Amino acid sequence: MSHFAFYDVPEPVDTQHGQIWVGIGESIDGVCAVSIVVAGQDRTDIHLSPEQADALCAQVSVGASALRLARGAQS
Repeated sequence: MSHFAFYDVPEPVDTQHGQIWVGIGESIDGVCAVSIVVAGQDRTDIHLSPEQADALCAQVSVGASALRLARGAQS
């Protein structure tokens, strides 16, 4: 039995290491979360509260902006 149930089919996201899936759902304890699932032999999942998801998005945005700036400086 799974310890987490998605409310809807999670969205696939391509990464440099294969696909991950992102969606929202609920743990068997009734805790709602954003979940990121990495498939493979060492299947991994991360459950985030809304605040944690916001913090992750902010850091990803900062990192993406820094990479875009670095690419522009290299041109």
